[in-house]
Amino acid sequence: MSKIPYTSRRNGKYYFRRRARWQNVGDYVAIIPLNTCNAQEARTRSITMASRFEELKGEVSAMMTAGRTIDQELIQQLFDNELRHALDKLLTDYHGTKRPDYLVNYHKTMAAAYDAAQRPGARNELSENDRSRLGRSGLTPDEIEWVAADLDRHVPSGPGHDAGLALYAEGLGLEPTDAIIGKLRSISFRASSEAHRLAAQYLDDDVQSTIDPEATLWLKRRQPHEELTFLTIAKAAAPAASPAAVLSADIAESLAAPQGNRHFDKYDARPFSSVIDEAVGTLAHRKRWRGDTAERAQIARVFAWITGDKALGDYSQDDVTHFLDTLLRIPVGFRFKEHWDGSLKEILGKPDLLEGKQRSERTVNKYMTVLAAIASILEEGPWQANLPNTQVISFQKGRYKDPDGNDDNEREPWTDETLKVLFSAPVWTGNDGHLRRLTPGRQPRVYHDAAYWVPLLLYYTHAALNEICGLEFDDVVLSSHHEDGSENGGLVPRLGVRNNQTRGTEKEKRGLKNAHRKRWIPIHPELLRLGFAEYVSAIRSEGSTALFPELWTQNKKKGGSQFRDRAWVHMISWLAKRASIPTNDAGKKADLHSFRTTGSSNYTKATLNDNVRAKIMGHAPVGTNAKHYEKREKRIGLNALMREHLDVMITHTPINTAALIKRPIYLLPLIHRSRVGSAKTD
Repeated sequence: MSKIPYTSRRNGKYYFRRRARWQNVGDYVAIIPLNTCNAQEARTRSITMASRFEELKGEVSAMMTAGRTIDQELIQQLFDNELRHALDKLLTDYHGTKRPDYLVNYHKTMAAAYDAAQRPGARNELSENDRSRLGRSGLTPDEIEWVAADLDRHVPSGPGHDAGLALYAEGLGLEPTDAIIGKLRSISFRASSEAHRLAAQYLDDDVQSTIDPEATLWLKRRQPHEELTFLTIAKAAAPAASPAAVLSADIAESLAAPQGNRHFDKYDARPFSSVIDEAVGTLAHRKRWRGDTAERAQIARVFAWITGDKALGDYSQDDVTHFLDTLLRIPVGFRFKEHWDGSLKEILGKPDLLEGKQRSERTVNKYMTVLAAIASILEEGPWQANLPNTQVISFQKGRYKDPDGNDDNEREPWTDETLKVLFSAPVWTGNDGHLRRLTPGRQPRVYHDAAYWVPLLLYYTHAALNEICGLEFDDVVLSSHHEDGSENGGLVPRLGVRNNQTRGTEKEKRGLKNAHRKRWIPIHPELLRLGFAEYVSAIRSEGSTALFPELWTQNKKKGGSQFRDRAWVHMISWLAKRASIPTNDAGKKADLHSFRTTGSSNYTKATLNDNVRAKIMGHAPVGTNAKHYEKREKRIGLNALMREHLDVMITHTPINTAALIKRPIYLLPLIHRSRVGSAKTD
C-alpha cells in the first residue's frame, strides 16, 4: 500500500481509492487510476480527487433523499455541474503558471480527446474517421497525434472509472447497468470536452477584456446543434484564390518553386541537421562557446528531430513554438538518441514513453539559449532576413523571463550515517558473485570494477559521474615516473580531469563540460588504502585504455549512463531498504550527483578560501582576484598545490569507509563486471 492518503499502488502506478456508505444501500468502493507513477503528482491528484469525492457523495445522497429518476432535466443538471466544476479548475491553472499561453494547445487536444471518448463504443485510440473529423475541426496533424496520446493517457476508462459512475446510478435509484453507466460516462466526458474547449479560449481578447472573464466564457458554450470546432481559436485559413484560366510557363515555374519563409533573403533547401556541426564549430572558433560542445550539438539535433528536420528555408517562428510545446510534454529522462531513427509521431503513439516529470524552467532556458546562439550564426546565411535589422526566428521569446528559483531540482547531500550504510553493502564487504553482488555469500569475495570504485571515487574526489566513469590510465598519476617527486616529500597521487579519447570520438578528444572542469584532483589516502593503485595496475595489464572498460562496451549507453543502469539502480534500491535516503521538499532523493553536493557542502566553512573549493570542484572562479590574479600553481608548482588541496580534502572529508578492509584484486570477465544484480531482502 502507498503512504499517500486514499491511494493504492499497483505495478508502479497510483490509484485513488475511497469507500462511500449509505444506510439501506450498502458500501461502494471507487478505484480510479491517477495516471501517474510520480509520488508528488499522485499526492496532489489524490487531494483533489478526495475533495471531489466528498462533493459527489453529498450530491448522490441528496438525490437518494429526493428519490429522483434520470431524465433530461437531471442530465442537464449533471452536465452543468460537471462542466462548471471542471472549468473552474482548468481556469485556475492559468493563474498558476508563468507560461499560460502553452495551456491553450493542451486544452484543445484534451477537448478533442474527451469528445472522441464520449461517443458510444469509443476506444482509447483514434479511428480514421476520428482523424478526418478532427482535421475538419481545425487541428493540425501534429495536434491530432497529441489528441491520440491524450486519449490514451489522460481520459479515464475501465473498471475504476465505472465504479465511480455506478455510485451515481445507485444514488439515482437505478440499476447500474452497462447502458446507464455508459450514458453517465458520456455526460461526464462531454462536460470535460466542453470545459477544455472553453478553457482554450480563456486568453482570447474578447474574454480577457471583460470585467468577468469566467461569465463571458460561459456564454460561449456550444449549442445543441453545434459540432466541436477550433476554427474560432486558430487563425482562419485564407480563402483559396481562383486559378487563372491559362498560366504562362514562367509563372507556372515560379509558383512550383519552393517558397519557404518569405521573410528570408534566399531560400535554402538544406535540412537543418546538415548545418549543425558547422554552426557549432563556428561558435567554438569565435570563442563564444568554450569546452566540450557535444551537449550543445545534441540540443540542436533534438530541435531538428522534433521539427521534422525541414529545409532551412521552411522554418518560421511557429517551429519554435511547436518545439517548446513538445519539449515540455516529453519528460525528463527521455533518451532522444535512442529514437533518432523513428519519428515524433511514433513516440506520441507510445504513452509509456511520455510518463515522467516535466523539464524545469531553467532547463528550457538552457535549450533556448543554445538554439539562439546557433540561430545567430544561421542569420548570417540561410536565415538572413530580407529586411535590415529584422530577426525572423527568435528563440529568446521561448525563454522564461524569471525561471523559478525553487530547489525542486537541487540534490540533497548525503549524510554520514547513510553513507556508512551504503558502504557496508556486500559489494564492498563480500558477496556471492556475478549478479549477486548485493547478496552476502557463503564464501564471500569482493570484486573490483566500476561498481566497487565509482561510488568511492565520487565521495572522496567530489568529481562528477561522467568525469570518473570516463577516466583513462593516462589520467591517473601514481608514481614519480610521471614527474620529479623530490618536492615537498614526494609526488602526490592524483587524477586528471580532461578531454580524452574515451569520452570523445576517433577524431577528437572530448569530455570537459567547460574549461573550468579541467583540473587535477589529489587521490585521497583512503582510496589508496583500499587498493586503488593495485586496481589500476591490474586493469593496465589487460591492455585497455579506459579505467572502467565495461562502461564503454555498448553503442547507446556509455559511461555514467551505463553505470546507472548496470549497478547504481540496484545499489540505491538496496540502500533504500536499510537507511533513510535524504530527500528535499519536492521529493527529490539524493543520487549520484549528491556526492558532489556533499563534497562542496563539506568545504563551506568560513576558514576555507573559496578559491580552493572552486579549484577542487572545477567551478568557475568568482571575483577579479580569482579570475585574473590568482596564479598559485605557477607560484609554488603543481605538486605543492596538490599537497595543499589534499590537506584540505583530508581535513574536510569524513572517513565513512573505515570499517572496510583491503581485499585482493579480483576481476570478473569483462561482460560480467559491474552487473551487481537486484537488491534482495536479507
